[in-house]
Amino acid sequence: MTQEFRLFTVSLRGTTVRKYCNIKISGDKPESKILKNKKIRRKYTCKIL
Repeated sequence: MTQEFRLFTVSLRGTTVRKYCNIKISGDKPESKILKNKKIRRKYTCKIL
């Protein structure tokens, strides 16, 4: 298993914000990790572009 940084889109209050998420790549499908937003203090799932 290797770790890579890939570009993800995160939906915040209807607007799409691009962020970098640290994901684990296992097999074919990468497991998306939870992205924490400090300002809103909520958890968002990362989606592949």
